[in-house]
Amino acid sequence: MKHRLYEGWIIARDELSPDQERELQLHLEKCADCKAFALAEQALERKFSSVQMLQPQPGFAQRWRARVQERQNVSHHRQTSLLLGLLSFGMIVMLMPLVLELILILISPEDLLFEYAKGAVEWLAWFEFIGGFVAKSIRTLISAIPVEGWLSIAVLLAGACTVWGFSLRRLGFLQKRKGV
Repeated sequence: MKHRLYEGWIIARDELSPDQERELQLHLEKCADCKAFALAEQALERKFSSVQMLQPQPGFAQRWRARVQERQNVSHHRQTSLLLGLLSFGMIVMLMPLVLELILILISPEDLLFEYAKGAVEWLAWFEFIGGFVAKSIRTLISAIPVEGWLSIAVLLAGACTVWGFSLRRLGFLQKRKGV
């Protein structure tokens, strides 16, 4: 339709100023499409105003309140059950190490101390082995790769970091600084 302004005025006729109302009346006298639209809008308005509003059935409000209360009770019961379950699980997880320690202490404190010392020595030996392996690997790697190779690796890593940064910015994970 070509006359959107006038159609809007027809729909919002109660809110028009006297000048707008006059202009609308002049337009309706000239335009058959808008006049038909206005008549259809008036017929629709009469139809809406003539319809009788239905009353709810007796006891509707009480049934509705009871249903809402029942849903709230079910939701509260679920939340309470979930919370108690999580708290019980957490308590069991927290008490398990204490129970295990109590069992170990009742067995023999000397055995417990011996096991702790043995575990600490094994960990230290493992860390010493890993440290020696890493140190030998680095020394071998440094002597095996020439300076040009190290420069090439550094350039490749710098390029990869740059591409990664631009990708993050492009995907929107990094925001551009304002004012820079």
